[in-house]
Amino acid sequence: MYQGNKIPSENLCLAVKWPKGDDGLEELKNWLYSHKDTRLVIIDTLIRFCSGKYSYKKNIYEEDYQKIEKIKYIADEYQVAIIIVHHTNKKEFDDFMDKVSGSTGLTGAADAVAVLNKTMRSQMNAELAITGKDIPDQNLALKIDNDLFIWELLGDAVEYKISQERKEVLDVFKNYDDALTSVEVAEKLDKGRGAVRSLILKLAAEGFLIKIKHGQYIFNKDKLF
Repeated sequence: MYQGNKIPSENLCLAVKWPKGDDGLEELKNWLYSHKDTRLVIIDTLIRFCSGKYSYKKNIYEEDYQKIEKIKYIADEYQVAIIIVHHTNKKEFDDFMDKVSGSTGLTGAADAVAVLNKTMRSQMNAELAITGKDIPDQNLALKIDNDLFIWELLGDAVEYKISQERKEVLDVFKNYDDALTSVEVAEKLDKGRGAVRSLILKLAAEGFLIKIKHGQYIFNKDKLF
């Protein structure tokens, strides 16, 4: 990952073994007490740090909430940021928070939640949806760097999608000298006709496309793109 360069900080410490449950919490407190310059702790993953078993005598939401709450108490006490890596489930939901595996008690106790969703887009490899008590809601477009194994920020996911869709449509017109209809463009891109037609109308209004006759357009070569 560092390609021969020095690691970012000589203070980086990795622990490959750690006790679970209350013993793990106590061990973390002892570490932070003896390393007062610590500013970030990453727990990877939650199941490796907390027991995955639930008590039949307790509510699952309550148990999940307490797991995160206990870690949050330590973060507040020692004034450090603690990132907890956790898994998502395979189902699709309208609300990205519902993709977090487990009950809503896990997300309810955290100050902020970020969910990474992989995508099949050629340029955008993933979307990072973020919400929190002290940060604005965000949906970011990311691209993986296969050499450094890090995520590259492309910008706002919605704006990026729109700009990519515009480029895809304009590229089709640029590669054809003949006029094209929205149906033909939709078929070439394998996209919905309605969405493509709406985008073509916007591009025509902005001067990127020229309407030849009813429903047919060509690329405006005089327009910079």
